[in-house]
Amino acid sequence: MKRLIFIIILITLPIYSQNVWEQTHYGENEISKKIEFPYSHTGFISVLYMSYSTKLYKTQDTGKSWDLYFTKVGNSLYDMSCPDSLNQFLSFRKGLIMKSSDGGKTFEDINLDTKDIYEVRHIKMQNKLLGCVSYNNILITRDGWNSYDKFIFDSGLKNFNYRHPVFKNDSILYTTITESKILPSVNLLELNINTNKYQISSIDRNYCRLDDLCVVNENLLFVCGKSDGISGGSGHDAIYKSTDGGKNWRRVLDLYSDKSKFPKYISPFGLQQIAFKDSLSGIAVGQAGKILYTYDGGESWIYESELPSEIYDKTPPTMLVRYAGNIPIIGDFTGFFHRMTEDNLAPKPKDSLSISGRVLLDGSGQSGVSIFLNDYRVTMTDADGYYKFTRLKKGSYTVKAMNKYYDGGNPLYDYKPFDYSPLQYDIELSHDTTGFDFNATDLRTYHTISGYVIGTDGKSLDDIDVRFARSVITPDGLGLADTITKTDATGKFEFLNIESYKTWDITPVHDNFKFSPLKHTVRLINGDTTDLKFTGTPTTSVWESSKNREIVISPNPTNDYITISIPEINHRVNPMVDKVQISNTLGIDLTPALSINGEGVKIDVSHLPAGVYIIRIGNKVEKFVKM
Repeated sequence: MKRLIFIIILITLPIYSQNVWEQTHYGENEISKKIEFPYSHTGFISVLYMSYSTKLYKTQDTGKSWDLYFTKVGNSLYDMSCPDSLNQFLSFRKGLIMKSSDGGKTFEDINLDTKDIYEVRHIKMQNKLLGCVSYNNILITRDGWNSYDKFIFDSGLKNFNYRHPVFKNDSILYTTITESKILPSVNLLELNINTNKYQISSIDRNYCRLDDLCVVNENLLFVCGKSDGISGGSGHDAIYKSTDGGKNWRRVLDLYSDKSKFPKYISPFGLQQIAFKDSLSGIAVGQAGKILYTYDGGESWIYESELPSEIYDKTPPTMLVRYAGNIPIIGDFTGFFHRMTEDNLAPKPKDSLSISGRVLLDGSGQSGVSIFLNDYRVTMTDADGYYKFTRLKKGSYTVKAMNKYYDGGNPLYDYKPFDYSPLQYDIELSHDTTGFDFNATDLRTYHTISGYVIGTDGKSLDDIDVRFARSVITPDGLGLADTITKTDATGKFEFLNIESYKTWDITPVHDNFKFSPLKHTVRLINGDTTDLKFTGTPTTSVWESSKNREIVISPNPTNDYITISIPEINHRVNPMVDKVQISNTLGIDLTPALSINGEGVKIDVSHLPAGVYIIRIGNKVEKFVKM
């Protein structure tokens, strides 16, 4: 008797079918430098060939095929801008721009004054006449680079890098500002090129390298890059979103995307470019073939798990992306161009369900927690701890709250700050559902940092301001203060409940002293640090307590308001000395001139972002910290 044996093979399918890409070009020894699509069908990709030559490719069929139409030997390309099919602009070192007005048939060289801009790292043309170049300065042209104006800041914004220029319209230009050793944060510059008036908005007060800026519409902006740097140059994938024209920003992606989260290796080196086809649908890319998609306006992101073999096997260290109409186009470091042929991740019109919940720590909402849906889609909790996934179809889902993962191969960064319970929710979704809450258990440890400030004679120095700060340098070289304390009669200072596994700067500050060392940088892991010592050398022959002549600010630090007084002010001798001006550390005025009433004035500062601010009254200057 014959027996039939049936072997049942169970295959677990992901809830999403992955997107499909096709290779449309391969050029050996070619490195993609810029992608631009002035029209949905017509676009350009510039490449660096053999590290010293430039090639330009053009498509007229939304990236299905590419034609080489220009080659230049002997100069390394930085950037390209193509406002239309006839006008192309290339930028190089030593102030060189190459310009074509006939679709790339001929190019003319334009040499800018290298005193104005040595390297033309970034170029953006709004049309064939209006445009800008930027890096160490910003230059504006209104006649296609026959002439240009140099934008001159009226404050301390010199020796900075201005990157990723994008025109909002014919009057407003955006650039990011980067200089990690000076600026206490990464910022966005909004410049009116007609009036030279500008506004600077903080994107993140912590470390972040911004690699791209996308202006979707008048109000909606995104930037992407790498944040929370870890060992070996790795860090978190970071995406920031603004819905008010760049004035305020929040992080919508914050993830250390290593192989501990994904079946295939995904490089933990941040993101390099971001693009949107409309206010809901966008794409971001990073090193080693990292591709992410959003279909809800950047509120959540889906990591691609099935990459094209050319991308996954080659692991390109650079990836670029832009839309050809509704179709994403990728160029990479290894000479491949790719075009999406199937967008299988996009929600269908009937996919309208949602899953939501909250993350709680001691009964209060915990912000900035990454929440995973089926291991590939991730969102973040808002300021009150809420999260939400939308545009879902019926089916099975798993929801998890995730820690910020650190580099497990290096014990110095192997730090788990929280546990979350339950570990996950398994959901059979058939209708909108909420209440999938997670409770956080704080695993962090806290320590004390303390020490003494003494004079060169060994005696204690009291009433010295000591700053406690994240390890970031500000324009005055002293550090961005999270809080400030004063030394007591014995010269002692103390900071309590300091979280371990983070790096802090401790810096004494006084107008009459120079301190050695300038600061102590402390990383707490195993216990308290109680033996920090600073020695103050007088900057004048006699140190006199100047309390009676200084600006007195209280409370400092503050959350809501400050009271300013200056005891020996003489209004009749110098009436201008009673005008109060508040500015940030970049020198930008934030408050109209206010008058002192008698010896003091109370000012509401609750609307100001957290940071260090400067008070000026006549020739007197003092600082305060907004928490």
